[in-house]
Parts: sequence; C-alpha cells; structure tokens
Amino acid sequence: FFVSRIFSILADIVTALDYFKKAMKICEDLDNKLSLSENLFHLIVVSIDSLNIEQAQRYLDYLNSVSRVTSNKVIQQRHLVAEALMLKTFHHARQKMKAIEILNEIVDDEIINSELSIISLLHLADLLLFEFRLLGKQKILRELDSLVEQLLTLAKDQNLHSLLAETYLLQSRLFLLELNYKQAGVVLLKALKIAEKRDLRKLGNFIDQEIQLLPKWENIIEQRPPAKEIVELAQINDLIDQMIHRKVHKDEKEIKKYVMEAKNLLDLWKKT
Repeated sequence: FFVSRIFSILADIVTALDYFKKAMKICEDLDNKLSLSENLFHLIVVSIDSLNIEQAQRYLDYLNSVSRVTSNKVIQQRHLVAEALMLKTFHHARQKMKAIEILNEIVDDEIINSELSIISLLHLADLLLFEFRLLGKQKILRELDSLVEQLLTLAKDQNLHSLLAETYLLQSRLFLLELNYKQAGVVLLKALKIAEKRDLRKLGNFIDQEIQLLPKWENIIEQRPPAKEIVELAQINDLIDQMIHRKVHKDEKEIKKYVMEAKNLLDLWKKT
C-alpha cells in the first residue's frame, strides 16, 4: 500500500493504479473492509486525476456497497468524501454545491481520520474559492479564513510541519485577497521559520521568493483592485491544487517558473 501511495504522489498514474488494484485484491481476499475502503478511495482519486470519470464512478459504486454493509465511521466518511470529489468534477453549480454540503458535513464532524479531514478541508477551500469567483460575497472569505484556521490547528496537532508551512503560505494569499499585505508578510515569516527549522529547503526557498514579491503586492493593493482580480493574480486555486496533490514546489525549476509567472502577472496588472 505504501508503495502505491508513493507512486500516486509522484503522479505515476499507471503504476499507482496497478499497485492499488493489487492491494485491493489482497484486501478482498482477507475480507478487510477498512483497508479495502482505503484502496478504493485512492483508486477513485487517481482515476479522477487521470480524468477517467467512468472508472472512478465504478470504484465509487463499489465503495458505496462496502459502506452500506458496515457501521465503521471511517469507511462511511471515505465514501462521503469520495462522493464529494466526484460531484466536484461536474461543471454544473448544483453538483458543486452538493459537494460543498457533503464536505461541510465532514469538516464539522469529529476528526476520526486526519487524512480525510485534510482532504476535505482543502477541497472545500477550493470549491469555496470557485464560489467566491462567481458571487464575490465577503461571507465566503470568512468561511475560507475559518477553514484555514482549522487546517492550521490540525497540522499543529498532528505535527505535520510541511502542511503547517504550506497552510501559512495559503493564509498569506488569502490576506492578499483581503488587501492586507502586511499580515500576509507576518504569516509568510512564520512559514519560512518552520521550513528552515525542519530543513524543508525547497519549500523554504519558495516561501522566501513569496516574501520578495511583497513590495509588488504593496503597490498593487494600494490601488485597491477588485477581489476577483486578486484571486487571479495570487493564483490561490493553483496553490490549493498543489497542496491537494502534495506537490507544493518539489524542485527548483517549478519554483522559478512560478516566480517568473507571478512577476509577469503583477507587472502586467500594473500596466492595465
């Protein structure tokens, strides 16, 4: 199972699917429903990531059948989260709103599996940001702030240092969305301190680059641009997606690419 998770994180979809299927067969032979549900969940995630929605639906149906015959709450939560991730793939607002409803249910419930809680918080934040881009309601920003605080608390409680630094990074971009570049700088320094203390060099390098961009943000924020433009400039959706897939700036090329794109976007905005 751990081998299959590694391949999944490395985005080797074909190999990840192969190992998850093998692990699923072992779980079936052992009649281990808890482990089976975990493998089915990750098969659904990998299938969605590879845009094979029909395959994902088949695994979701299987997970649903497993969930119906057990009272295990972890299995039931896995099924609910997987259902929300499937609904999230649809373009219609109705399905996305249903996904938000399900993920809110998981987030508001007790934490019985930290991984499921983290996945739910990140996907819910992504969906709320989508909703904010459509509606522009300040209430949604307050909901996003609350989700980030929950994610920070969970990362601290579970000693997930990389996630904690990444979440401070996400929080800094939400502060930019609220036109508060000073507070963005404060939390970026917190993120940098964690990265340096835990020897997360590549993440620390990226955070340092974010700090270097703050003067540009100060100039833009003084012009008080619309929040929807800040969402685009800050590339918040991209960061959440990278956090979901555990790919927050794995190498120097990715860091440099982001920094160049960010600088170009910020420079372009000032000229408009």
